[in-house]
Amino acid sequence: MEALLIFLLSLLLLLELFTIAYRAALYNASLARLLALREELEVPVNRAVRLLQKPQSWQASSNLTFWLTRFVGAGLLLALLAPSEWTFASLVVPAGILLGVAVLVFWLEWAVDAAICRTPESWAMRLAPSVRIVGLILSPLLALPLLLDRRRAQEPVGTVTEEELKTVSAQLTPDDWHALRQGG
Repeated sequence: MEALLIFLLSLLLLLELFTIAYRAALYNASLARLLALREELEVPVNRAVRLLQKPQSWQASSNLTFWLTRFVGAGLLLALLAPSEWTFASLVVPAGILLGVAVLVFWLEWAVDAAICRTPESWAMRLAPSVRIVGLILSPLLALPLLLDRRRAQEPVGTVTEEELKTVSAQLTPDDWHALRQGG
């Protein structure tokens, strides 16, 4: 029984890290950078751009995945560590282990997020097909919240069209390009 619980906890951790990865990639991907890659990587760029243009779906699926993995994971961990008698003293060690695991998972999630944020556009292109599959799997659970969400599919705030990008890029000086590359 313990081996099954540990296996299920491992699967939940992998699902949690995958969700962190695609959420970080899509939150930090730049539409302008993706559009600049469109000529050489048309299909992956188009998949990622479609996700960026309709963020409600992947945001809802990531939120639901976080809630499910964390609640189920905490329950499995408690089942794995549950003492035979429920006294205050018997709960201290499992509670400490639970807190330690939470901190370790936090650090691991932070590391994954930081690694993804170095090149979010490439990760967004890599993960886009999997994100769509997750959205399809969770769609029965997300149908009502997404139906009640009155936001329309729109371009993310601060994005530009391909024509605007071409117009602006033709007017930039070398100093402007340097500032953009530095994030300023």
